[in-house]
Amino acid sequence: MTDVRENVAVATVNSALQHLEYGHADSSWMALEQIDAEWGGKSYVMSARANVASILDRDANAVREGITFVSQSPDDGDAWIQLASALEFGPDAADLAPDSLDTPLEVLRTGLIHVGESDEIDVRLALAGYAHQDGLFDEAITQCDAVLDLQADHPNAIWQRANSRAALSFATNGMTVASATGESNHYDEILFSEAVADYERVIQMRSGVMELRLDYARDLMFAGRMDEADRQIGEAETLHPNDPLPMTYRAWWLMETGESARGEQLLSEALAFDPVPDATLVLAARYGINDSPDIETLLLQWTQQGPYYVYNPRQYYYQARQTVQPWMRTLR
Repeated sequence: MTDVRENVAVATVNSALQHLEYGHADSSWMALEQIDAEWGGKSYVMSARANVASILDRDANAVREGITFVSQSPDDGDAWIQLASALEFGPDAADLAPDSLDTPLEVLRTGLIHVGESDEIDVRLALAGYAHQDGLFDEAITQCDAVLDLQADHPNAIWQRANSRAALSFATNGMTVASATGESNHYDEILFSEAVADYERVIQMRSGVMELRLDYARDLMFAGRMDEADRQIGEAETLHPNDPLPMTYRAWWLMETGESARGEQLLSEALAFDPVPDATLVLAARYGINDSPDIETLLLQWTQQGPYYVYNPRQYYYQARQTVQPWMRTLR
């Protein structure tokens, strides 16, 4: 028979998550604080507390909650993922973790040893994402391949592999993208064709995902395939009209196809949104729009300050800011 007090704990967590949808992280935290200590060790409570603590920049709380979570439930993939996230957003609190678990990559690599088969996919995908972000594209691809061995049609694994294959195809030749249509577009054509095949495959599964379309468009632009990029940006614009992210990519495309005036105007319009997408700020720095700092200075600031969360009222969730992605480092 279920203890009614646990039902109350479950309801409280659900209420806390609902507060997040409306941008009320403080209210969410207060709700979680009210949960009886007897139920504080439940996985759904620890997961929610770690997440909300990170959103509120309470990094020590988030890391401690994550450490407790993995200690009590080492076979639970969400425990390792939450600890990795807490360390990503709170690296200054890494000294609270054991030396072998003080970076997201080490946390997730260790987690793979402990998690049950049902959680292996989630941990591998999280590891692939962090590996990609750190420029370890081979490792990211390997993790995606392992996921696809377990589930051959997993869309997120195909998407991440497409992203990492494209990045590796450019990195293989030391590519620095000075201009998406310039002479710097030297890349490994075999690797890039594999990335394109993955993108085309996952788009058949997730045709309505704006971010997927824009990832594909970005990599097509890096390869100088502007007509194909144009089509993908157009699809994203149709999916989310008047959204600053497709607006930003359209501005990028215009700047790189000789329509600088229109591109600058559109990028300035995207900068007026709140919150401003990271990609918008990076491209504004790339093209010197609205007195933006140069791109090296901007990315150095982000690296020093670290990522954080901000509420996006257009999509009803807290989104990460200042996460430096590999493609951003290639822009000059």
